[in-house]
Amino acid sequence: MSLEPYKQIIVKLAIIYDYGDRLSGASLKVMCELLRKMCPNPKEAERAAEKYVEDAEHTRFPIPIHKILHSLRPPVTQREQATVLAARIWGSISKFGYTNPLLAYKHIGLVGWEVVKQRGGWLSLCQESNTAQPGTMQAQLRDLIEGMLKRDRAGMSDISQIEFNHASKKLVDRLNVSMKSLPGGEKCTQSSK
Repeated sequence: MSLEPYKQIIVKLAIIYDYGDRLSGASLKVMCELLRKMCPNPKEAERAAEKYVEDAEHTRFPIPIHKILHSLRPPVTQREQATVLAARIWGSISKFGYTNPLLAYKHIGLVGWEVVKQRGGWLSLCQESNTAQPGTMQAQLRDLIEGMLKRDRAGMSDISQIEFNHASKKLVDRLNVSMKSLPGGEKCTQSSK
């Protein structure tokens, strides 16, 4: 796709912010490429730029490209992510019950299931839900998830390790299946368990 629609957007922004005469060709090209990479749809990029200009707080150019897109698609905060996952866990208790942990796991996902494990497991969480105040329990789940997300951002991640372990296990399972199909492969897979 051509950079031309993106060039028009960046030039228009430079003119609006009285920066047009200082915009070099190299800077223009880099900004256009970044905008195209972050927003492949030129119409959406144009809407985002228009929305960005409407905000009185935005008075400077050059503009960090991601800020243009945030005006159209604000980033999801850790708190919002945690709230959504806590609601998913809480909803799974009544939806699947204590007798269907596998269905709950599939619905909740890896990170959510780690939270369930930290709270004592699926059965324990279901039993606790019978006596706990729903708002309090959901807030506790949210805070636990939010803490996990913060540790992940700080590089002290539970989440990255959970996802790595899950991916590693899937790879080992696939290798075991592949080995079994080879002559004598049964012996190889038995020794790896």
